[in-house]
Amino acid sequence: MTQAITAFSNIKLIRRCGRVLLGVFLLVVTTNIFPLKLSSPDWGFGLSNNIVNSASLALVGMCLLRYSARLELQLLAEARTNSQNLLSTTEKPNRSANSKNKALASQAKTRVKQLALVGAISLVLLSVWQAVLFVQGSNAITAKSVSVSNQSDNQIKEVEKKIQGAPDQVIDAEWKKFQATLAPTSFTAELDTEAKRKQLLRGFKAKSQQARLSIDQQVSGATWNLASNTFRVFLMAMTYAWGFYGIHKL
Repeated sequence: MTQAITAFSNIKLIRRCGRVLLGVFLLVVTTNIFPLKLSSPDWGFGLSNNIVNSASLALVGMCLLRYSARLELQLLAEARTNSQNLLSTTEKPNRSANSKNKALASQAKTRVKQLALVGAISLVLLSVWQAVLFVQGSNAITAKSVSVSNQSDNQIKEVEKKIQGAPDQVIDAEWKKFQATLAPTSFTAELDTEAKRKQLLRGFKAKSQQARLSIDQQVSGATWNLASNTFRVFLMAMTYAWGFYGIHKL
């Protein structure tokens, strides 16, 4: 009798730990949902990363709940077998109570399996959602790069116009500043004003090309980071979905 009470106490402890882990998982995810920004890929990726990074809590919690339900059914089956071996008439109420407890344990097992199936389906949907987020993120990166490129092109055109229409005194002053940025071995021989103007335009265009190259590198890096993060979330979501489905099938 004492052993049975201890066993049921252990089952309650296991079940409580499982519920706590599930509660912590829900709390962590819920705190990162708000404010809702459904149209923002950054919000979607943040939520997805938060879910897969904390999904281990939910998986372990579900394992504990499933294990506690299985242990409880085993103990109730053993208790029923022991009661059937006794011939005392006082065992009838205990049999009735045992049957009621077994029905409750079976319901708990069914709820855990259903919850595990919901978790598996949700994680599969989360992995599919990554494709949508990747497209949205790629479009956002492209739109931002186009905007920056257009701003850079407009600035280049404005500066070119200023250089072409600047007075000779301004060109001479800018030429001195340009020469000061060069190494002593790169100094250019004395030129007339028009030659200086052309050299300034050529130097400015070279800097503009470097700026465009830097923008292209930033776009490539951002796209790579987006793709790697999407693939990581997809793999983790599918792996956890497989784990939840395994709990459902137990």
